[in-house]
Amino acid sequence: MSKRIVVGLDPSDYSKMAVTLACIRASSFDGTVIGVGIIDKPGIQAACHGAGVGAGHYAKRSREHHIKEAEEKVTALLEEFRGTCADHEVGCEPVLRQGSPAEILAEEALTADLVIIGTRTFFHFETQTSHGDTLSDLLRCQACPVMVVPKALEMPIKRVIIPYDGTRKASRSMRSFVSLTHSLPVSLDLLLLAVDEKVETKLADLEKPAKYLRAYGYEVETKVVPGDAREIIRDVAKVNMPTVVVLGASEKSSVRVLLFGSVTQSLLDDGTIPLYVAG
Repeated sequence: MSKRIVVGLDPSDYSKMAVTLACIRASSFDGTVIGVGIIDKPGIQAACHGAGVGAGHYAKRSREHHIKEAEEKVTALLEEFRGTCADHEVGCEPVLRQGSPAEILAEEALTADLVIIGTRTFFHFETQTSHGDTLSDLLRCQACPVMVVPKALEMPIKRVIIPYDGTRKASRSMRSFVSLTHSLPVSLDLLLLAVDEKVETKLADLEKPAKYLRAYGYEVETKVVPGDAREIIRDVAKVNMPTVVVLGASEKSSVRVLLFGSVTQSLLDDGTIPLYVAG
């Protein structure tokens, strides 16, 4: 279920897509979307620092100007968010916060079922024009599953790819996805995908997780492809679009700092494939 869904609001098309998807999911469960408008005060203060005689005065004025502009833009984003929720007839909770975007979203996620965020984030819109690192920071300390979406996504999604290697993290992410989606009114076809040179052996290994998924009413296909996991998963996803790839966070903290390994990083770098990441 998705009774409470958190979405971070920034001025980008990625954020608009995240809000739209959140509203669609919330409408299926009579849920509520929490739209978080964030004034990146730490980022503004860091960007507007003074040095030298008299520079402090101008730095202060610059900070005040940027914070005021940010407040106006975030207020407008929250009003747009209210309108989108009203159009979808779902409950909404507009939230205005000041601070680090990743820390605020992680805190809001403590009492949510799902966070939906763009593959590119622009919460630092007052201090930089390129996309920021909020997504990376959020995934490192995620408190609930995170859905990562591109700026354009064909709807509805009816195909889901679950890379499965028999590890605990793969099992955990699969079960997390089931707990959030199995009661959806829209049917989903699942592809259990393994990347391995031993095709026949791996196909047999996929039967037990396939049985688990079928017990919840899913149509399940199993597939084993030899090769580089980063390339295989990305290519299979692109062929099956619109789709979502389900990924699990590593249990090793050193790997978590690297965004759970090369497969996740490769898909995030691509930026066009929706991801469901369960910590």
